[in-house]
Amino acid sequence: DPSNNTGNSSALIVLVDNAKPNVTFVGPVNGTNLSSGLVQFNATVVDATGVDTILFEFSNGTKPFNLTGNNIT
Repeated sequence: DPSNNTGNSSALIVLVDNAKPNVTFVGPVNGTNLSSGLVQFNATVVDATGVDTILFEFSNGTKPFNLTGNNIT
């Protein structure tokens, strides 16, 4: 580093998961009117190595935005 500090660190194991998760979008169903207040999205995501975070990406017609999913099972 810039201060000339040296040292050893533990070995780091990295696992690369190239398999896509299985995503099933449950609702709202296609054609649902989404203009009235609170909208709840329901999706099921399964992955062999587990799922840590689900991120929904939306576009309101002018600017895309993201929301992080919550597990309410």
